[in-house]
Amino acid sequence: MANSELFGKWSSYRDENLEAVFTAMGVSWIGKKLGSKLNVSVSIEDASSGGSEEVQLSVKSLVINTETRLPIDSIASASPAGEDGKLVIHMGEAASAEELKRSGRKQVRELLDNGELLLTIIWDGITAKRWFRRD
Repeated sequence: MANSELFGKWSSYRDENLEAVFTAMGVSWIGKKLGSKLNVSVSIEDASSGGSEEVQLSVKSLVINTETRLPIDSIASASPAGEDGKLVIHMGEAASAEELKRSGRKQVRELLDNGELLLTIIWDGITAKRWFRRD
């Protein structure tokens, strides 16, 4: 399971190279411009129950409002795993968890020494970062 200190509500305040990652993902021009300029609120919660480990991610902004519940180490279009106190979500289509991890497409959420949350997105060799402060 991911580091429980990652759980909570966070607001973005800075980003780096997001438009380049959005381009690699095939996001539209409008989506790239909006996505890299909007402040985003994220909630990370432990959604485990009945012996299954799950994490729930809620993302909110002026144009996005999503909630996603992901079982840990499962096969889906996104598969979260706890690695070294970080929440790592491998993204893409795959037949196995190992294949998904080898895709190189992932989001890594980690707690920094200053108490901030850093989201690192890696997509086809391009890296972007977004910093968050706890609400």
